[in-house]
Amino acid sequence: MILLSLLLLVPASLAVAAEPIQPDETLTLDRCLELALQQHPSIRGASGAVEVNRSRVEQAKAPYYPQIDAAASYDRLTSAVPNSPAGTSDDPRDQYGAGVTVKQLLYDFGKTPAQVGVQSANLTAAQADYQNVSDQVIFNTKQAYYGILKAARTREVAA
Repeated sequence: MILLSLLLLVPASLAVAAEPIQPDETLTLDRCLELALQQHPSIRGASGAVEVNRSRVEQAKAPYYPQIDAAASYDRLTSAVPNSPAGTSDDPRDQYGAGVTVKQLLYDFGKTPAQVGVQSANLTAAQADYQNVSDQVIFNTKQAYYGILKAARTREVAA
């Protein structure tokens, strides 16, 4: 009975867990917490939000770095092209072109540092949200674990 109740604590996604629960395994509080922290969808979502915001901070820093563009072209001219002062030639000619452009932002009146600051604040908020979600999952798991133990003890006393 206790084992079945403890199995209900953990989300149905345990089928994809790295170490699935064995049928005869008695779950300790530490094991329940480990499983909850690995598998709870809210924690996965909050972790994803932290990674997204970390990427946005790096994206906001992009204007600090030079922008490099390269281009190449090729044209084949087949019309009559003057090749000398004496006349024209109908021979086709090939023209090649290549270029590299490097741009560096010198000053944007504080826009880039402001964007980095905003995205850093968003990252801090996402990290705090992740911590809050983790704390809530830990609390709920402990509450359910001890509730099941209490119910089992009450059942033993009543029997």
